[in-house]
Amino acid sequence: GLVLMSRLVAVCVWLVLGFGLVGSVSSMGAEAKRDAPGTHPPELLRRAADAAAVLPVLEFQLLPKSQRPRGLQQDAEAAGVVARLVAGRRSDAPRRLFRPAGVHEPRHRAAGLHRWYSLSLGQDVVAGAEFVAVASPVSKGKGSLREQQALDEVALRSPRRVMPGREHIEMGHQVVDRLERVLNSTTLASVVFWISPLFRSRLLYSPNDEFLSAQDHYPLVDLPAAWAVTAGDPQVVVQVVDSGIQDDHPDLQVNRWTNPGEICGDGVDNDGNGFVDDCNGYSHVDDTGTLDDYDGHGTHTAGTVAADTDNSVGVAGVAGGKGGSAGA
Repeated sequence: GLVLMSRLVAVCVWLVLGFGLVGSVSSMGAEAKRDAPGTHPPELLRRAADAAAVLPVLEFQLLPKSQRPRGLQQDAEAAGVVARLVAGRRSDAPRRLFRPAGVHEPRHRAAGLHRWYSLSLGQDVVAGAEFVAVASPVSKGKGSLREQQALDEVALRSPRRVMPGREHIEMGHQVVDRLERVLNSTTLASVVFWISPLFRSRLLYSPNDEFLSAQDHYPLVDLPAAWAVTAGDPQVVVQVVDSGIQDDHPDLQVNRWTNPGEICGDGVDNDGNGFVDDCNGYSHVDDTGTLDDYDGHGTHTAGTVAADTDNSVGVAGVAGGKGGSAGA
């Protein structure tokens, strides 16, 4: 039987490190010639622009110093060359995509995170675009922090909130045009490994749980985008090793695992696994199938994993199901 009593720490971190091409960087010699930096296929960029999903921001990763010209060994100088090439001398200064990490900075540098930069293309790209792009504060789960910051920099000159329109589409194509004009530049190829517009994702699914708005950490890991794909599957069983679980919690009823080989409460080890009445798990501390939560932490952790979602009660679990379907 599966033991449901332990602590689960679920951390969702996604970092795009050259879209799987990082290995090829290390294999390139210092004198290697590159035709162009990596980017998405042109047809994908145009489809994204047609869907009003391209923001006026470019994100790029510099080549390692050993593969850049001698005069551009400083990252800030190399990033400035990219900015002037793409957006002209009036462009904003590029900013590091991953801020300096203090005592953890050596690890960031070892992973190449210090070579990622973000460049806002500014008002000239969106001149004449009288619109307000659809996005809500991060605390309400309507887009990532980077998306919100990018949209804040766009010309927000109308008090109305409107759906993406022709202006957004034209803006996206202007961004792609600008990228394509410089993509084959030998200067760009000499300093940049990967370059791409920042895309705006669409929130396709939002649960109706009462306190979802208080779970402002979910958008920070793009969980709403994951929910659009899946919100958990009953065939997936997550073991939680913690302080137990509140048996009668209203938000932990649907997704609780049940041992199919055990008859609950009969005092017999029906499935012969060495544990009596391990219907939902087992407490090795108390040597019993009763999972009373002595301090609430286990209940909290289990709720983070798979609180019953879309039930208009409490909070939403990471994999708690949706639309009436059970989760993990």
